Amino acid sequence: MIRGMERVENFENYKKEEKEMVEERKRLVEYVEGEIMDRGFNENGEILVNVSNVTLLSAEEIIKIVEQLGLECETCEENGNFRISMPEEYKIFHNNYMDMYFGKQGRMTDSEMAELLYDYINYKGFDRYGEVALNTEFWSAVIPSQIERVAEYLGLECEFLNPNFETEGGIVIFRKS
Repeated sequence: MIRGMERVENFENYKKEEKEMVEERKRLVEYVEGEIMDRGFNENGEILVNVSNVTLLSAEEIIKIVEQLGLECETCEENGNFRISMPEEYKIFHNNYMDMYFGKQGRMTDSEMAELLYDYINYKGFDRYGEVALNTEFWSAVIPSQIERVAEYLGLECEFLNPNFETEGGIVIFRKS
């Protein structure tokens, strides 16, 4: 009878530990996905993520979980930091995208601007606050009234963070309206 009780207790402990492990993995996945959505990949298709305050999983387990998301992952020298990157087949597209949308932009028609904003927002995605930021400081021509007009057409609100936006460009925040 005692052996049967031990088995039941062992099984209950196993189920509890397994449930905690599943929750730990889920928390890690949600955190990594949130960091990617909020900050995005850099021009090389990489992002540095610190998970030291998120999980107690081993580095090997973290790498395995991130790679199950279809991403590449490696540890960095600093404790808790991981370099997460897109698979190689997406990096070329990503680099071309970065060149196209963040290089010197000239004057655009409203339809070209609408296409750019539509593609950009679909690429970046809205963050958890329903916002997406676009940096126009390197564009050769910035027309705030056109950006507002096209944003309204797309059903978006926009806010310019630089008071000298017309002459210097800067960050535009788009929100779902």
